[in-house]
Formats: sequence, structure tokens, C-alpha cells
Amino acid sequence: MIDFVDRINAARREVGNHPVATGEGRSLLLRRSYDASIEDVWNACTDPDRISRWLAPVTGDL
Repeated sequence: MIDFVDRINAARREVGNHPVATGEGRSLLLRRSYDASIEDVWNACTDPDRISRWLAPVTGDL
């Protein structure tokens, strides 16, 4: 079984301000380390087939 509290606590969260076209906006930065190669993590974040397994189908230039 997945321990969701551990998963949530594994991510560092930072909230801040970020300029946008219409003025000041808010930003949320989530950081997490994975026991995987950089190439595998990058592929998981940019491959539409892998993204759709966790979120939803995606299209466009990733």
C-alpha cells in the first residue's frame, strides 16, 4: 500500500511571486528527488504516454 503522507512530505514546496504579462502572479515550486537516472525522470516528464498514465492524455510540444 502507498503511504501518501510520506509521498506528500517527500516534496519540498515553495510559494512565491512570479511576474506575468498582466503584472504580478503567484508561483508554486515543487521539488522532489527520485531514485532514477536524470534521463528516466526527464522522459517521465516529457513523454505523453508516460504522463497520461499519471495525469491525463496530453498533446502539444513538450
